[in-house]
Amino acid sequence: MSTDIISVLPPIGTRIPFPNSSDTVILRYVGSVAGHDGVYCGLELSGSLISKGKNSGIVDGIKYFDVEIEGSGLFVPLRKIISWISGSVNSNNNNNLSQNNSQLSITPRQSIANNSMHNTPHSNTRQSGMFDDSQIQELKDYIKLLQERLESRENDLKELDVQIDELDVSMRAKDARLARKEEKFENYKKQKENEVEMLMNTVKTLGESIEDLKIKLNEKSKVIEENSSDKREELENELEMLRKEFNQFKVSKNKEVNELRRFEMINYQLEMKIEELSNNGNGTNNSSEEIEMMKIEYEKIKVENDHLKDANMKLQKKNDELIQHNRTILEENNNLLKEKEQYNNEIIQRDQQIEELKKRLEVRDIGKDGLLKIYVPEEKIAPSAGRSSFCEHCDMNGHATDECPYQKNEEMDLF
Repeated sequence: MSTDIISVLPPIGTRIPFPNSSDTVILRYVGSVAGHDGVYCGLELSGSLISKGKNSGIVDGIKYFDVEIEGSGLFVPLRKIISWISGSVNSNNNNNLSQNNSQLSITPRQSIANNSMHNTPHSNTRQSGMFDDSQIQELKDYIKLLQERLESRENDLKELDVQIDELDVSMRAKDARLARKEEKFENYKKQKENEVEMLMNTVKTLGESIEDLKIKLNEKSKVIEENSSDKREELENELEMLRKEFNQFKVSKNKEVNELRRFEMINYQLEMKIEELSNNGNGTNNSSEEIEMMKIEYEKIKVENDHLKDANMKLQKKNDELIQHNRTILEENNNLLKEKEQYNNEIIQRDQQIEELKKRLEVRDIGKDGLLKIYVPEEKIAPSAGRSSFCEHCDMNGHATDECPYQKNEEMDLF
């Protein structure tokens, strides 16, 4: 600490003025404070200023001074105390200067009057003694006062220069930080506007797609209903015809089987008779004719039997074709029903997607006035998260917040 600063500061225990207050504070300590850079003054507040106290002369477990009232202590940077005292001294000096000026304004007039009254041959000798010792001392005191005032003004100017430089650096850092935040906000705003536009287009596209699907579904439903009703009637008619044909076929089949069995019996009897006649060998002409007639009748029965077998095979084939046709119609009907169900499920899914998108637009992005909502994260994220040596004051890397050279906030200087 320089001797000039020490000469400016009053002794420990002296009351000094406090800005914007009629109450004074007591200077209790001058020196360094652990954990804080620079020189600080420990003050004991009194009167209405006690509420501004932040400690009891103790910082981080170290006691620097005593106070009468608990919590009435306050540490202030030395430069602020000097500015407070300088401001008080300047106001007092201005008052003293006005008084001295009034006194000095009389002395020169009196000296000039005396000089004019005693303008004699010995005037050169008496001019050298026109100011007595008290007047000379008064002039010296006035010159010293002016010098002190000049030094005080110079100190004030230096202090103001330092404060201006600090404010300039702080303003530049804040402007840069504000510009970065405005840029981030604009980028975020554009991104959200693009997302909202995409969501609105998606909702519009989904709505149009759903309308198209509904139209197709109605058309398909009509076609399915018409086809299914027509084919069902056709199928029922065909089945009814098949039942009738099958019943007729069963009757004819039974008749044919009975007839076939009768023919087989007759055939067997004829074959036995022919064999018997052949064994006898002595048949008459009548027997020969009878044999020939039996052979002819046998051939007729055989041909008729073959016709019956062919008819039976054709009926069986037609029955198989009708059964296969019935299966095909049932499969087509089932496929149409499955397709209808698939369209219904797709429409339900699209409706759900539209509802979800509407909820997202209503809850997250768009307010009642139709404008974008201000984004508020669910969990507050520190700006320094994931970064090393990041300053939250100037929003720059390279140093911690408590080491920021641009941070000269008065509230942070007082503790």
